[in-house]
Amino acid sequence: MKLKNTSDKIIHVGTNILIPGQEISIAKAATDTPAMRSLVSFNLISLTEEADDKKAQKAEEKKVAEAVAEEPAEGEEKPKATRGRKAPK
Repeated sequence: MKLKNTSDKIIHVGTNILIPGQEISIAKAATDTPAMRSLVSFNLISLTEEADDKKAQKAEEKKVAEAVAEEPAEGEEKPKATRGRKAPK
Protein backbone atom coordinates (compact mmCIF):
# COMPACT_ATOMS: atom_id res chain seq x y z
CA MET A 1 0.00 0.00 0.00
CA LYS A 2 1.09 3.55 -0.64
CA LEU A 3 0.87 6.08 2.16
CA LYS A 4 0.97 9.79 1.35
CA ASN A 5 1.28 12.65 3.84
CA THR A 6 -1.44 15.14 2.84
CA SER A 7 -1.01 17.37 5.90
CA ASP A 8 1.28 20.34 6.52
CA LYS A 9 3.11 18.55 9.36
CA ILE A 10 5.83 15.92 9.55
CA ILE A 11 4.42 12.47 10.39
CA HIS A 12 6.39 9.53 11.80
CA VAL A 13 5.27 6.05 10.71
CA GLY A 14 7.36 3.45 12.48
CA THR A 15 10.94 4.37 11.62
CA ASN A 16 9.91 6.38 8.55
CA ILE A 17 9.57 10.15 8.54
CA LEU A 18 7.06 11.59 6.08
CA ILE A 19 7.36 15.21 5.11
CA PRO A 20 4.29 16.87 3.53
CA GLY A 21 3.57 15.45 0.07
CA GLN A 22 5.92 12.47 0.44
CA GLU A 23 4.81 8.87 -0.32
CA ILE A 24 6.09 5.56 1.02
CA SER A 25 5.15 1.92 0.60
CA ILE A 26 4.04 0.09 3.74
CA ALA A 27 2.53 -3.29 4.57
CA LYS A 28 -1.24 -3.61 4.61
CA ALA A 29 -1.10 -4.89 8.19
CA ALA A 30 0.44 -1.59 9.29
CA THR A 31 -2.55 0.33 7.92
CA ASP A 32 -5.06 -1.55 10.08
CA THR A 33 -3.90 0.08 13.32
CA PRO A 34 -6.10 2.55 15.23
CA ALA A 35 -3.49 5.29 14.82
CA MET A 36 -3.53 4.95 11.02
CA ARG A 37 -7.33 4.90 10.91
CA SER A 38 -7.48 8.12 12.93
CA LEU A 39 -4.93 9.85 10.66
CA VAL A 40 -7.01 8.84 7.64
CA SER A 41 -10.23 10.03 9.27
CA PHE A 42 -8.66 13.47 9.91
CA ASN A 43 -7.41 13.55 6.27
CA LEU A 44 -3.78 13.84 7.38
CA ILE A 45 -2.71 10.86 5.26
CA SER A 46 -4.11 9.05 2.24
CA LEU A 47 -3.83 5.35 1.50
CA THR A 48 -3.87 3.77 -1.94
CA GLU A 49 -3.64 0.11 -2.91
CA GLU A 50 -1.40 0.61 -5.89
CA ALA A 51 0.57 -2.62 -5.66
CA ASP A 52 -2.55 -4.71 -5.14
CA ASP A 53 -4.24 -3.06 -8.12
CA LYS A 54 -1.33 -3.98 -10.36
CA LYS A 55 -1.56 -7.64 -9.32
CA ALA A 56 -5.30 -7.67 -9.97
CA GLN A 57 -4.80 -6.00 -13.35
CA LYS A 58 -2.18 -8.56 -14.37
CA ALA A 59 -4.47 -11.41 -13.31
CA GLU A 60 -7.32 -9.94 -15.39
CA GLU A 61 -5.04 -9.54 -18.42
CA LYS A 62 -3.96 -13.17 -18.05
CA LYS A 63 -7.60 -14.34 -17.99
CA VAL A 64 -8.38 -12.34 -21.12
CA ALA A 65 -5.31 -13.71 -22.91
CA GLU A 66 -6.31 -17.28 -22.04
CA ALA A 67 -9.87 -16.69 -23.24
CA VAL A 68 -8.61 -15.28 -26.54
CA ALA A 69 -6.24 -18.22 -26.99
CA GLU A 70 -9.12 -20.70 -26.52
CA GLU A 71 -11.33 -19.07 -29.17
CA PRO A 72 -10.97 -20.57 -32.67
CA ALA A 73 -9.49 -18.37 -35.37
CA GLU A 74 -11.66 -17.04 -38.18
CA GLY A 75 -12.55 -19.75 -40.67
CA GLU A 76 -11.95 -22.55 -38.18
CA GLU A 77 -14.87 -24.58 -37.03
CA LYS A 78 -15.54 -25.29 -33.41
CA PRO A 79 -15.46 -28.97 -32.54
CA LYS A 80 -18.98 -30.33 -32.26
CA ALA A 81 -19.93 -31.54 -28.82
CA THR A 82 -21.34 -35.02 -28.53
CA ARG A 83 -23.51 -36.02 -25.66
CA GLY A 84 -22.16 -39.25 -24.33
CA ARG A 85 -21.51 -40.77 -27.74
CA LYS A 86 -18.19 -41.24 -29.39
CA ALA A 87 -17.70 -39.69 -32.77
CA PRO A 88 -17.87 -42.16 -35.66
CA LYS A 89 -14.54 -43.16 -37.14
